[in-house]
Amino acid sequence: MKKLFLYIVLGLLLSGNAYAKPTSEYLGNDVWLIKLDNGCTYKGGAKGSGKKKGIIFKYHSDSARHGYGVDECPTGAYREGQFVNDNFVSGIYVASSGNRYEGQFVNDSQLHGEGIAYYKSGHIFEGTWENGNQISGKQKYPDGDIWIGKFTKQGNKYYLEGKGSNYIKKNKVRWEGTFALGLIDGKAKLFYDDGSIREADCDKKTGKCTNYTWIKSPASIEGAKQEKKEAKSLYDKIYNKCILENLKGQTDKEAIKIVKDVCKNKAENPSLLDKLFN
Repeated sequence: MKKLFLYIVLGLLLSGNAYAKPTSEYLGNDVWLIKLDNGCTYKGGAKGSGKKKGIIFKYHSDSARHGYGVDECPTGAYREGQFVNDNFVSGIYVASSGNRYEGQFVNDSQLHGEGIAYYKSGHIFEGTWENGNQISGKQKYPDGDIWIGKFTKQGNKYYLEGKGSNYIKKNKVRWEGTFALGLIDGKAKLFYDDGSIREADCDKKTGKCTNYTWIKSPASIEGAKQEKKEAKSLYDKIYNKCILENLKGQTDKEAIKIVKDVCKNKAENPSLLDKLFN
């Protein structure tokens, strides 16, 4: 709620409703400089009264920031991007708190549509927004955890809801399943960084998972790696021996190429005798 209150305050600070007797100056090339009594300034496209360069105009009620421009305030907050009829609709918004938002906006300061938020706390959310709320996308935390899917808000926190995934960096595992307020309910799949996979049955009521079963165990992965290593060793041994035995006295490039191709096929498909005597 504190963040939401901050957004509202900053939105009012930067919106046209907060302006007190502003003035505008036409700088030429369709660029205006708008100065506000609260210290904020705007430079960019606008709809205003008069377009004579160097003349200060009163900022009438029918005037509006319109087009590409930059809004800056003494608090450190600023926005850069597209304005339509005095409303900021897309670009970059940096709050005085240090939080940074990029994307599409409504109500002058709320992400709406596709966007990304970089919070001072270190976490990042990228995806779809609605009136300043996270709807679906990827949530990255400072500790390396990653949540992907649709989100629901409870109080001032967001939780995965529906099909999604949760990567826990500490345990080097990604959980996939159906979430209810951040907890998996029903069948879950666990994908480990080493390539192993297992399943489990989870209960959102208790928050616990049971009946763990390996689909691809660490032992089977290690065995596959060893088999691959042995196969490569045999390939190298047969291939190199074949070349050494058949390239003696060869000087013709085409002949050497033919021998190498023959040896490659021989090494890829070793006969029983090759395996026994090589």
